[in-house]
Amino acid sequence: MASSSPRELKSAATFPWESICHHVNKAVVFLDAPAAECLHWVGGMQMMLKAGALNVKEFSSFENGSVEEKKAVFVVSDLLANTSEEVLQDIVTGSHFRQCIAVTTLPHSLHLHLLEHGGVEGANTSGEKIFRQLEGRMKRWMKVRQVQNPEAQVLHMPMFAATICNNLFLTPQHSSLFPLLDIELAQVKAQSKVQVDTQSTDSSTNLYVGLNMLPEELQTKIKVFVSGLSGFCEHLRVSEDVYAVGHTSRIIATELANLPSARARRKATQNRASILLLDRTLDLAGPAGHNRDTLADKILSVLPRLQGHSTDVTVNMASLCSNGSRHNAEVVVPGCIAHPCDHTAQAVLNTFVVQKHKESLMELNRQLVDVISRENLPLNLAGSKMGRINADTVQKHLQLLKDHPKSLWKNAALAQLAMATVQTLTHPQTSHWDSILSTEKLLLMGDESGPSAISKITQLVQRNQSGERSHSLDEVIVLLIYAFSLMGDECSHNGSEVRKIQECLMDAILADEKPSQLITALVGEEKTEASVNHGVKKLFQKLQSIGKARDNLQRYKSIFTMGSDVHPASYNSILKQLVDVIFDPAKPELVDIENKSAGLRDLIKTGFRLFMNVSKPRPSDHPLVIIFVVGGVTPSEVRLVKEAVAAKSSTTQVVVGSTCLLRPEDVLRLAICQDNLHPE
Repeated sequence: MASSSPRELKSAATFPWESICHHVNKAVVFLDAPAAECLHWVGGMQMMLKAGALNVKEFSSFENGSVEEKKAVFVVSDLLANTSEEVLQDIVTGSHFRQCIAVTTLPHSLHLHLLEHGGVEGANTSGEKIFRQLEGRMKRWMKVRQVQNPEAQVLHMPMFAATICNNLFLTPQHSSLFPLLDIELAQVKAQSKVQVDTQSTDSSTNLYVGLNMLPEELQTKIKVFVSGLSGFCEHLRVSEDVYAVGHTSRIIATELANLPSARARRKATQNRASILLLDRTLDLAGPAGHNRDTLADKILSVLPRLQGHSTDVTVNMASLCSNGSRHNAEVVVPGCIAHPCDHTAQAVLNTFVVQKHKESLMELNRQLVDVISRENLPLNLAGSKMGRINADTVQKHLQLLKDHPKSLWKNAALAQLAMATVQTLTHPQTSHWDSILSTEKLLLMGDESGPSAISKITQLVQRNQSGERSHSLDEVIVLLIYAFSLMGDECSHNGSEVRKIQECLMDAILADEKPSQLITALVGEEKTEASVNHGVKKLFQKLQSIGKARDNLQRYKSIFTMGSDVHPASYNSILKQLVDVIFDPAKPELVDIENKSAGLRDLIKTGFRLFMNVSKPRPSDHPLVIIFVVGGVTPSEVRLVKEAVAAKSSTTQVVVGSTCLLRPEDVLRLAICQDNLHPE
C-alpha cells in the first residue's frame, strides 16, 4: 500500500459498498437506517440492483425473505449483538435462506472490546471468535426451516461516510453525536473518581475529562465513531496527523491517535493528511442564525426530511405528473436532492452548497436551458432578463419537461433539484426566514446604553403573549442560543434581565396549548408548573454554558465584533478564523489547536526544536486537510471554508466533514433537548 496514491473522497466513501456488491448477487439485501442513508448518497438502491440483488429491504423484525429468496446479505451499522442480533434472528428464522452474510461497520477487535471488555481496542485479533460464534448461531437459525448445509459469514466493512458533494462528507451513523458543554463536563467530574490527567495541555485543567471518565454509553459511541474515522482514513490511503479544538474533539483525537490498528495503518502508507476536529459548541451562532446565503441552506431548512434520513429532503413531485395520471398525489414517490449517479445533478447540488443563492439559481437555469435545447423542446426566452432568475423562471422550464414525459424521465434527477428549488422559494417559511433574520440583525444593533439582546428577546416573547405572535417558542429559544453563543457572558451579566425572560418563557410555555415536540422534550409530556420551571432552569444553565464555551481559548474567544459609527456589528465564524490562521503564509503560532499525534517521529522533532529553529507541526503541512466539525455544519460554513482557502492561494485540498447538516431547529434539539451524556 505504501506505493498507492490516496483515493479521492467519493472513491473512499464508495469503496466499501463496491466490496459489498461482490456478495449481493441473487441475494435480498437488508439495510439498517444509517447504512441505507450512506448508500443513498454514494450509489443508491440502483447500485445494489446492478450488482444482482433481488431486492433491498429494511433491517427490521417485520421483514423477511420470500420462499424463493435463498440468499441474504445484512448490512448493519452497529454491533452485531443485542437488538441487532435479535432482528437478525427474527429475519432469518422467518425466511428460507440457505446462505446468510452479515456485514458490520465495526471490526472484530471493537466487538471483543465492547462485548467482553477484553482485548485491546483496535488491535489485530486472530480467530475473530465473536464473528465465528455468530456464524454458528446463524446456521442454527437457518436449520429451523430444515435447510440442509446452511452457509453463514460475518464480515467487517467500515461504511462511514456519505459524500454530499465535492469536498463535503457526513456520517449518518453519528448524526446525533454532539460535543459536551462545560456544565455536562462538570457533571462528569462530580460523578467520577478518576484523577485529573496532569499531563493534559488543557488550560482549564479543572474541566479536563478523559474518555474513561464518561458514561459507558457515551464511551461506546465515541469508540464506534473513532473506529469508523480510522477505517475511512484507511480507504483514503492516508496516514493522518490529528489536531483538536474543544473538549470532546480532544477526547476523540486522543483516541484516534492512540488506536493500535490506526498506528499500524499509518506505517503502511506514505500519503500524509491532517485531520482537525472541532467542537460545534464553540460556535453555535452560525447554525442557529439565519444569515445564510446558499440555496442548500434554504432547501434543507424549509422542506421536510426524507423519511428515515438525517439530511436529504422530501420533494413533492405530484405536480410534474400528467394531469391524466391515475395516481393520487399521496402515492407519488417523493423526489430528493441526492443523485450520486447523475453527473449534472451532482454538479448542480455542489453549486447549491458552495455558491451564493444567486449563482446557484443561474447555474440551475443554465442546466435546464441546456436540457431543453438538447431535447429540442419549444423554449421561449422572450421577456427573460439576464440575472433575474426566480421561481417562476424555473417553473416554466419544468412545465416544458412535464409536457414531454420522455424528456422528463431522462432528466428526472435535475428536475427533482429544480422542483426542490421552486418549492423552497415559494414556501411561506422562506419569507418567515427573512423575518427571523431581521430579528437577529436587531439583536446586534445598539450600544451599551440601549436595551440588551436579552431585553429585546423578552419584549418579543411579551408581544407574542399579547397576540402579536411573530415567532414560535422554538424560534425564540433558537434566538437565545444565537445570542448567548455570539455574545457570551454579556447575555447573562444582568441577573434581573435573565430572571425576567425566564418568567416570560415559563408563562408562554404554560399558556401554549399545542407545544412543539422540542418544547415537550424540554419540559416533559405532563406540562406542570414544576416541570416547566425545571425545564426553563435547565435551558438557561445550558445557555450560560454555551456563552462560556470559548472561555478556555486564547485566540478564538470572540466571534462577534461590536458595531461602531463606521462599521456595523458583525459575526466572524470560528471555522473561518481557524482556516485563516492555519493557511496564513506567515505561519503564526497555533495556540488553541492541539496536536495529538505524538509518535516517535514527533518526539524526535520536539527534541530538535530545543536546539534548532524547527517549526511546530501544522495541519497545512500535508496536501490533504480534513476539517471535521463534531456536532454538525451548515452549507454556508462549507462555502466560507472554500473561499477562505482560495483567498490564501493554498494548493492544499481541504475537505469538510461533519456528523450532519444543521438547520436552526436542529441546534435546539441537539444542544438543549438531547441528553448528550447518555445517548440512546
